[in-house]
Amino acid sequence: MGSIREALSLLRAILTSRWYWLIVTFASAIIITPFLIVIALVSLPVPWNTIATILIVVAWGIAGGYKDWIIAKAKEDKHKIKS
Repeated sequence: MGSIREALSLLRAILTSRWYWLIVTFASAIIITPFLIVIALVSLPVPWNTIATILIVVAWGIAGGYKDWIIAKAKEDKHKIKS
């Protein structure tokens, strides 16, 4: 009987924790947001959904290239400092 009370008190502590609900909220947002974006793209009229998809792919490529450039620049600066 004592272990059930301990388990319930632990469960109460977890469910009343602010961090637990922040994690649940952000995890749900990470899962739901891409789904909503896909639904929005599919519901657009025919020429606009193609244009929006192409723009997303181009923006994704630019962001990836910028990230790689920043990483390469940081490595170059780090190499200059060591030399």
